[in-house]
Order: sequence, then C-alpha cells, then structure tokens
Amino acid sequence: MGNSKPKPINDDYARTWSISSSPPFDPNTNTFQAKNKVSYTLKHQRHGVISSLLHSRSVDQQPPLRTKFFGVGGEFTCFDESNQTSQKLLFLADGIGFTPFLAMFEALTQTKQKVDIAVLFAGRGDEIDLLKHLISADIVSPMSNIPTTGSRRTVSTWASVSTFDSTGVNAPTECGSLKLYNRRMQFNVIVNVSDVTNRYVYVCGPAQLMIDAYSWLTMAGVKPSQLMKESFLF
Repeated sequence: MGNSKPKPINDDYARTWSISSSPPFDPNTNTFQAKNKVSYTLKHQRHGVISSLLHSRSVDQQPPLRTKFFGVGGEFTCFDESNQTSQKLLFLADGIGFTPFLAMFEALTQTKQKVDIAVLFAGRGDEIDLLKHLISADIVSPMSNIPTTGSRRTVSTWASVSTFDSTGVNAPTECGSLKLYNRRMQFNVIVNVSDVTNRYVYVCGPAQLMIDAYSWLTMAGVKPSQLMKESFLF
C-alpha cells in the first residue's frame, strides 16, 4: 500500500496502529496497570478504504461496527523489564512517527524518573499539532525553572524539543527549550545534540528518515547498541 494509492489489491482490511497514551502507573508495585479498553483517533484519508468506511458510519450514526482486535506487538519502548529507563534519551521522529513517543512521555511523567530527553521532530504544516499536548506539559521546561511548591507539580523529567518544518507554514519560534525551524533536519542537528554519544536513541518514521538518521547518528559516534527503531513498513 502506498500514499498515492491507498486501496491495495486483495485488501484483507487489517490495519496497524500506534499506542499514543500510557496506562496508569502504580508506584507501590512499580507496574503499569492492565487495561481492557482502547479508544482511537482516526484521520480520514481521502480514498482510504478503512478510514472512509469508519468515518461514513460515524456521520450516518449507524450501529456500532464489530471487528476483530489482533492485539499488541512490538518492542519499541524506552522502558526495560523493570520499568526503568536510561537517564539520557534522544527521540527522533518524522510526522505521525511521533505517536509512540506520546505514550513514552506520559509514562515517564507517571514514573517520575530523572531523565534528560532531547527531541528532534520533522513535521510539515499541521503535523506540528502532534506536539501541542507535549509542549504544554511541565516536562518541556528546564528543571531549574520548575517550582517544588504551588500549583505546578514537581517533575524530574526534562525535555528539549527542536522541530523542523520545511513548508514555512509555521513561524520560526525559540522559546526556552522549544525551538521551531523553517528548514529540513540535517546532520549538523544531530552532532549539536548535547551529549549525543551517551544517549539511547529511538527513531520512528518513514524509510528515508531511518536511512538518514542511522547514517547521521553513526557519523556522530552513536554506537549501534544505543539505536532502536520503529518503522512504518508493516
């Protein structure tokens, strides 16, 4: 299936999805609580088989559609088996490839681990909206600026976010640890990430991003054992 031809031959109507939120965390048991309910957000893709079907049923207010749920797979997470994570991380994404990182951010804020995260995001036009929830959160602020009392909660996770929009739709912004540039992401961005060789790197996006990112990260001195990826090729 391709973006230019979303209706493939012999379509089995199976679709993949990404988890964008975290289940509740219990600090007493150091575990994430199991959930038996999933809600989803589905963007209508013009001429898309499944998105057109589901959106039409919503508009027509038809009875609920029953479908099979095959489950959750993959190992793309910054947490280990004991729900701990490295103290220095780099999240690198393109477009909707940022979706799984939303779940990781939510989980990190719940576990209250001390983590330094650098975020590099290539988004065009309204894809920047994927970051709205993140950049409004407490974690996108230097730790020294976060009060320990008052209405805001204390957090130990700190994130710096650099966004690259080559369309020029969004105005350049530089506000504290949030930066938006009107250009493409390039190699010099990687080497300028603070302490990049000591970070565990998570990459999610289309094939070309994977190729470029892995090449740049290797040239910057990041070891293969520090690189984890999730692609769109299912």
